[in-house]
Amino acid sequence: MKLIINNDVTSIVPSFSVIAYSMDVVNTKTNEVTKYIDDLTKWCQTKYNIETITQIPKLKETRDGYKAFGKDPSHTRPACEALLRRLVKKEGIYRLGDIIDIGNIVSIDGDQFRREHPNYEM
Repeated sequence: MKLIINNDVTSIVPSFSVIAYSMDVVNTKTNEVTKYIDDLTKWCQTKYNIETITQIPKLKETRDGYKAFGKDPSHTRPACEALLRRLVKKEGIYRLGDIIDIGNIVSIDGDQFRREHPNYEM
C-alpha cells in the first residue's frame, strides 16, 4: 500500500498525521469488547453532553482542521465526533466485529477512559 499526502494538506494543517494499516484478519465479536463498549458508553453519557462534545480538545482540533479546509464540521462530522454523539444520545454504535469496534473505541476515546479507570480489565 502506498499512501501519498498532498503538500497542500501539511501546509494548511502542519500538525496533520495519519496512520494506515493493512491486514488479513478474522473479525469476530467477543463478550469482552461488548462489555468494554457498554462501560465506555455509560462513562461517556455521564462525562459529556451534546453541547460539550465540541469542546473536547482532540475534537476541537479536528473541527478546526475541517474548517481550515473549508468544510463545515457540523455538516460533515468527524467520525470520532459522530460516534461520540451517538453514545451520548443513547443511540449506540453499530457493532461490526472486534477489529472495527476497537478502532471505534480508539476513535471515540483515545485512552481517556483507561486513564480514569486504570484497573479496568478487558
